[in-house]
Amino acid sequence: METIIDIFFRRIISRAIGLNVRYLFFIIIGQKVDKKELSGKSECNEDNYFSHDFLNAFFGLIFFIVISLIINYLLFLIGGI
Repeated sequence: METIIDIFFRRIISRAIGLNVRYLFFIIIGQKVDKKELSGKSECNEDNYFSHDFLNAFFGLIFFIVISLIINYLLFLIGGI
């Protein structure tokens, strides 16, 4: 059961969120980048894939934590917790 939760959280949530956050960041600063390029799948180099995968997971985890803290704080303000 722990493996299923780990796969769901790490693969689906953190990396998907991280990929989209990085993609939106590059759009905001005006740089044209494909999602395929940010995921590291456009190149054959395994090191490049690992670095993009790590960055996606890192930014996805940071974004997920920030959103969770904001939701908890708002629930605390309205007395839901």
